[in-house]
Amino acid sequence: MAILSTLLAVSEPSGMWQSIIKAFEGFTNNYVLAIILLTVIIRIIWAPIDTVNKRMSQKMAANQAKLQPELEKLKAKYANNPQLLKQKQNELYSKNNTNSVGSCVFMLIFIGLNLAIFLTLWQGLNSMSVYKTSESYENLKYEYVNCLNLTDKYLSTNENGEEIFKDYQNLKFVISEDGKAIKLVQTIHNESGEDYENVIFSDLYNKSFEIKDGEEVVTTNNQYILNLINTYISKSSVEAEQGKYIGDKLLIEKVEDENGEIEVAELTLSSAIQNVAMRAVEVKYEETKDNFLWIQNLWIADSPLQNSIFEYDAFIASVGKDNYEENEKEIYNSFMIELRNDKGRVNGYFILPILCVIATFLTMWLSTRKKKGDATPSQPGGKMTKIIMPLIFGLFAVFYSSIFAIYMLTGQIISALLIPLQNLILDKWNNHSNKKKKDKVEVVEYSRKF
Repeated sequence: MAILSTLLAVSEPSGMWQSIIKAFEGFTNNYVLAIILLTVIIRIIWAPIDTVNKRMSQKMAANQAKLQPELEKLKAKYANNPQLLKQKQNELYSKNNTNSVGSCVFMLIFIGLNLAIFLTLWQGLNSMSVYKTSESYENLKYEYVNCLNLTDKYLSTNENGEEIFKDYQNLKFVISEDGKAIKLVQTIHNESGEDYENVIFSDLYNKSFEIKDGEEVVTTNNQYILNLINTYISKSSVEAEQGKYIGDKLLIEKVEDENGEIEVAELTLSSAIQNVAMRAVEVKYEETKDNFLWIQNLWIADSPLQNSIFEYDAFIASVGKDNYEENEKEIYNSFMIELRNDKGRVNGYFILPILCVIATFLTMWLSTRKKKGDATPSQPGGKMTKIIMPLIFGLFAVFYSSIFAIYMLTGQIISALLIPLQNLILDKWNNHSNKKKKDKVEVVEYSRKF
């Protein structure tokens, strides 16, 4: 019987950021490199806007500092008349060509755009994390189902099938190089010491699980998968109660101990089939997992409190319960618990969150650091911002995917590296403006002499 999947439970996101990241991933062939490259480009494009914003902030702060004595006099003089005070302040700003409203509007637009990029990219990477988590499970699920389906076909057509599985230690499921067939292969050790593989049985390997049986497409659902699991792996089904379960049939396993003596042990067919199927699942897991350095799973936070392989409830909480049927739990637990026990690791050590906090603090410190002789007053609340913003970035890195933490960390590092260049541009800009003002004053003084 051919198998037809219900397709991926979570469809691939197709938003703007997801499409851009997918294009970069196709270019780099690596998701982490794609995110790093995208972040570098975003920061480089954003740098001129950031430089203009800093220039306007510095100019406004300098003008405010210059007018502060006059403003204090006005406050003292018109303390009992707020309306007149406001009018006099505006006259003072106008007289000194200071437009605080225009600067504030630009800064609000700057903050709004910056926040929009951050939040939309965060949302895009979250949706990608959900999709990748679901895709990873679906790939493993149907690797497992392919193995059980091939086992079912083999045992249904071969009377000695159970005898073959006694040799489960030398059995494996292999996918053909063209990806079109799955084979049950037995490794045979000959007397000359050479090993060769004997293909016992093969069938079509279902990638999309849309296989035509003649002119008809044979469709299956979770119930078909559960029937396979309940027939060969589980004892909790109606089929088992009706005596149709064959997985508990005993096989005699001969094992050679350390002294070379042969020991006889009882082995259930269920255990033999599960062992062989899980080898294939583990190979698939190693081939397809998205890891990076110490992080086992990019779609989970870098945290020692997180396992790289979800338990079922955590998996459903991550991908959404509406995307899977109620009976998915039995399928999930039939192989993912064993995979988690064998391959699951802590997913990190809070390294990315800590680096995000440090990089954000460093960037803000470099950005607001004063030079010698700079009398421009500090912005109100600046010290608190230097504490709050790094903590916010750190919390995002703790509670969301490692790939998003990599984006934030890369962004802060690039911003920090660009600060010296921005400061050089701002110095030249200020010197040019000061020179123009000086030349203008000299021209006016010269004119007055005549």
